[in-house]
Amino acid sequence: MFGLALRAARAEIQPFIAYHRLRMINMWHTPIEPLRTLVAEMLAEEASGDILSLSFAHGFPWGDVAHVGAMMVAISEGDAAACPGPCDRLGEAHLGFARDDAQDF
Repeated sequence: MFGLALRAARAEIQPFIAYHRLRMINMWHTPIEPLRTLVAEMLAEEASGDILSLSFAHGFPWGDVAHVGAMMVAISEGDAAACPGPCDRLGEAHLGFARDDAQDF
């Protein structure tokens, strides 16, 4: 992320950021399933060239702020239309498994 921030500060890129809120709080281990597959798909999406960065933010369960919780975050290069698709698709496809245990907030 620091590299993208530096490139944006230098006006080398014009980043657009999209978020997909998952409305849940939990602790996930990304090197093991079911998140391991999600990480692999995020890396593949980044390698396709349309998305500069695609991340799964776990949230901060101990935080006391209105926006606490897990979300997908996508950054594209100046293309607002490219960002939400992968962000929404991967968020819903892979993290729906935790919805049964999640509390809506």
